Amino acid sequence: MKKILLMLEILTGCIGVGWTQQAKLDSLLRVNEAYQKEDSLKVIYLRYIFGQYAILKQFDKVESFGEAAVSLAKKLPNKSILEVTYYKLGASYHGVSDYLKALSYYEKALEVGKEAADKVHMADTYLNMGALYNDIPDYAKSLEAHQNAIILYAHLGKKGEVASCYMNIGEIYEGLGQFKQASEYIHKALKIFEDASSTSRGVAVACEALGNILMMASDNELMNMRIRPAEKYEKALQLFNRALPIAEKEEDYSMKSSIMTGIGKIYEARQNKETALKYYLTSMEVNKKANEKLTLAENYLNLGRYYTKNKDYGNGFINLKQGLDIARQINVSGVQKNALESLSNLYETTGRFDSSLFYYREYIVMRDSIYNNEKEREITRKQLQLDFNIKEREYKLTQQLTDESLKQQILLAKQQQQEIILRKQQLEISDQEKSLQRVAFLKKEADLENAKKLEITRLQKEQLRARFDKKIKDSRISAQQAQIEFDAKLSTALAIIAITTFAAGILVFYNHYKTVKLNKLVSKQKQTLEELVSVKDTIFGIVSHDLRTPVNNLISFSSLLANGHIEQKRLAQYTELIKGTLDHTASLMDNLLNWSASQMQGFAPVIEDIDMAAIVEHVINGAHHTIGTKNLTVNNSVKEGVRVLGDRNMVELIVRNLVSNAIKFSGQDGLLEIFAKRDGKGMVLSVRDNGVGISETKVQQINDVAIKSIESTHGTNREKGTGLGLLLSKHFAAILHGNITVNSRPGAGSIFHITLPAA
Repeated sequence: MKKILLMLEILTGCIGVGWTQQAKLDSLLRVNEAYQKEDSLKVIYLRYIFGQYAILKQFDKVESFGEAAVSLAKKLPNKSILEVTYYKLGASYHGVSDYLKALSYYEKALEVGKEAADKVHMADTYLNMGALYNDIPDYAKSLEAHQNAIILYAHLGKKGEVASCYMNIGEIYEGLGQFKQASEYIHKALKIFEDASSTSRGVAVACEALGNILMMASDNELMNMRIRPAEKYEKALQLFNRALPIAEKEEDYSMKSSIMTGIGKIYEARQNKETALKYYLTSMEVNKKANEKLTLAENYLNLGRYYTKNKDYGNGFINLKQGLDIARQINVSGVQKNALESLSNLYETTGRFDSSLFYYREYIVMRDSIYNNEKEREITRKQLQLDFNIKEREYKLTQQLTDESLKQQILLAKQQQQEIILRKQQLEISDQEKSLQRVAFLKKEADLENAKKLEITRLQKEQLRARFDKKIKDSRISAQQAQIEFDAKLSTALAIIAITTFAAGILVFYNHYKTVKLNKLVSKQKQTLEELVSVKDTIFGIVSHDLRTPVNNLISFSSLLANGHIEQKRLAQYTELIKGTLDHTASLMDNLLNWSASQMQGFAPVIEDIDMAAIVEHVINGAHHTIGTKNLTVNNSVKEGVRVLGDRNMVELIVRNLVSNAIKFSGQDGLLEIFAKRDGKGMVLSVRDNGVGISETKVQQINDVAIKSIESTHGTNREKGTGLGLLLSKHFAAILHGNITVNSRPGAGSIFHITLPAA
């Protein structure tokens, strides 16, 4: 069962990650030497120093710096500082299993804590003392310490620490072999952990502990826990599967390895060999990250037994031997005994009786050593169990148990005393059984010697047979080698032919690929040329028609002027007509020149930060005469600060064309609105009129990105157009990474939107 309760603090948590322990200590010593004040901060420095010496196992330094910290803490008015100093000294010795010194400092911490009424640190001290007594083990004192911790933690409202106490008490009961009581306390802890978080580490530890209890409990004990023996493996598997993802999330490799070993044992008990092996192997890999040698040795033993049971004796021997070697390194007698017994059984199964006898002898020696120690421990354990039950009864009396419950506890104590007497008698019988086992061992030793002689005779016969078989095999091998050489030459020739064929295929495929790619390029260039020819024809048509008319008008007007037969009123009318015609022609020529420039090779816009308010104002001023002719109202809402990125001449041409179109298709006394707004990373300038509007078909044509020509229509005063201005505007907008769109309905006016990148 994993302990989550011992609150040994990180003594040097303030030191940077990546330093060596000695470097941390040197840094602390320099800081302490530089700090001369005798206050609480000085005590903290001394605590860190003796904590670091504890990590380095230099306990003479721990003692000297610990005494200095205690001496200074006694001078300070805050008694909690002295209490914490004693507590940390106890934790330092507890961490290296020096239980007597640890206990001495814990008791001093409690004494000061009681004077200072510091319930928080008193509770932590009781919890550590409970863990310490559990390690010794002294279950009665461990229970008493945990009970005191529970009372204080409950008063402080620290439910998590109460759950930790319950887990430790459950482990005490498990150590006494009382699985029902152990399960009850661990279930209490699990409920508290679940109330805090269903995926906390505490939930995983409790679930793993409950699963292990189910695996260890006998059928009678399972029935006492109201669990049918047939459900044992299924319920244990559910608990392990619940704990496993939490251990993975917490990156607790030790817990994860233990859980996976438990799952492997369940599948092995269910005869699901492949799944069991998978979990055993995964547990082994995970445990190597945790670097816990005891668990690693047990993992090797589990794997070795599994392989032996399934007659894979090679892997069985390797894993059992590795488990034995690790157990010897860490001097764990129980694991050594199990490994020696398993190795003896493996060699006996494979007929290697001399090796089996060797390991069996070592097993007997180790078993006798453990047996003598366990006899003493069993007697002590029974006495501790009796003391524990007495302490438990005292605690339950403080919880106001009924008289009937008290009688049952007294009867249980008497029964346990009788069990101790019975156990002593069983130990005496066991001594007699041990003598019989030694006789059996001598008999087995003689049998093994006889078997060894028979085995040697059999091996000699097999050696002779093997020599004869070897000669026959040598002759066959010579013939096979000749055949292999021929096959190798044939394979080489075939490989060369295959490589040549493959290379030729790649060359043909590459030539075909180049031809297809070239055809696509030619097709694309042809399409582009056809589009350019179409645009050229359109422009020539416009030029031939729209330039001829104003020139003819000028010729006619000049003839009339030459004859001198024109009245003043008609002269003014002709002049106004000629001016309108020339304005149209100038606009046409300006658009043609701009379009021609955009089509020239090497043309590139000059991108700069443009103030749209200035551009719009300049265009409106330029169209002042035309606006006045129709008595139009112009609302310009474009303010300073509306800025875009683009070519100034191109942007002005776009705005001028759209404003001209709005004027052209507006009626007398109409309204023009020009406004701008930001749209994401772009700026949208809109030109709205309340003129004649545009048909749905033409709206779709204008909004089409790929359109190459736009049909022109007459304005409200029969103004002529070519469609080239709007086409050129769309082309320039695309060059500037923008676009032009229109929304309109016949009779409801139009609104053109120019979207350009915002500055």
